[in-house]
Amino acid sequence: MGRFGGALAGTRVDDLAAQVIRAAVQRGGLADDQVDEVIAGTVNASGEAMGNIARFAALLAGLPTSVAGVTMNRYCGSGLSAVNALAHSISFGSVGAGVAVGAEVMSRSTWPVAIPVGQKYPGPLAGRNAMWSGAGGPQHPALEADGTMIEMPEGAQLVAEKFGFDRASLDSYALASHMRAAQAWDSGRFGDEVITVPTSRGSFEADETVRRDTSLESLARLAGYYDGCPDITAGNASPVSDGASALALVAPDVAGTLDTEPLGEIVATAAVGVDPALFSVGPVAAVRKMLAQAGLSLDDIGLLEINEAFASQMCVCIDQLGLDPERVNVNGGAIALGHALGNSGSRIMVTLVHEMRRRGVRYGIAALCVGAGQGIATLVRNLGALWESILRAAPTPGGSPPRPSAVRCTPSGWAGRTASAAGGESGCRWESFSAAHRCRWDFATA
Repeated sequence: MGRFGGALAGTRVDDLAAQVIRAAVQRGGLADDQVDEVIAGTVNASGEAMGNIARFAALLAGLPTSVAGVTMNRYCGSGLSAVNALAHSISFGSVGAGVAVGAEVMSRSTWPVAIPVGQKYPGPLAGRNAMWSGAGGPQHPALEADGTMIEMPEGAQLVAEKFGFDRASLDSYALASHMRAAQAWDSGRFGDEVITVPTSRGSFEADETVRRDTSLESLARLAGYYDGCPDITAGNASPVSDGASALALVAPDVAGTLDTEPLGEIVATAAVGVDPALFSVGPVAAVRKMLAQAGLSLDDIGLLEINEAFASQMCVCIDQLGLDPERVNVNGGAIALGHALGNSGSRIMVTLVHEMRRRGVRYGIAALCVGAGQGIATLVRNLGALWESILRAAPTPGGSPPRPSAVRCTPSGWAGRTASAAGGESGCRWESFSAAHRCRWDFATA
């Protein structure tokens, strides 16, 4: 992701979205005419972003005019909302294949300006920087007046005090995020996730906001954002950023026709509302609701990507969910990598599925807190790890592991390609049931 005013500042948000859409379609092995819909998440839909980003970006990406597009705004959860909405459409049967994209170029976001009613020539107008309001536009004055809506740094300070996290704890978390992100880049773990973006300044290839040289001492010297928020600083909060990310999602029957192996299966989703002042706890409520629906517990979850809006929010989420920090944001998070609002939900999903496959983790969760008091989460299953565990558990006569013949998941799961099977020996069947779905794997022996 690019820093505010950085390498991506000269790129329109729909142009940036188009590039990741094109990459997702190609890497997913889809033909352009297989794509039915593009769903986008974008927050600051003003100025040049006022149009339907999904539709414009789909056309800019060279997709057929028959591809539908819709853009949604759930503040920081917009990108993940796009992923979930597309998964729901596929589950319902109205979409066979589509692309979910999150995109935001905050460097080009405009300030909302109210036009006076009844004044043909109003003269100079005052704009407001709504960045601390979630960058989604000014909050309703009645909700501000009664204290329902407060600015986001104030909410971050509030949960730090409410749950007992001091400035040193927040700075320590922020330092760890930068160190993990730097290590991930150095080891090449982000290589499969990113594309090179041509800009007027040259090729853009890596996140601009990772601070390799930061330290607890330098973080401690930073001043609070403003009076009343002494513990919330530019160092332990996510930076204003520019970026885009996309995922191709397909139905079971479409997956069976592709030559590419899916990275994972979306098992469950959840969205919740919480006290707007305590927006930081949104992921806690969303994760709990989702796991209850899926019939799973946090003991079943190997990795979590929770968007790092603020270090205080992350400390609270880890504490309240009782998480092992070594399973959370293992490659760093938004404090280091950047938080391009509409992009963040889809970005953490991309990172999650790649890391799950790398580690062989069976289940993972992507979750975000959301401005105005919401939380959103998505549960993903790593099909590669599941296949391997079944193969090990189901030996065939003669000691050879069975080869997958077919994979069927209903109602909203994934179907794998049919593999040829040598020999005609009797196959074995393994069935799994949960509160969220039913899956059946049939095997033919090799």
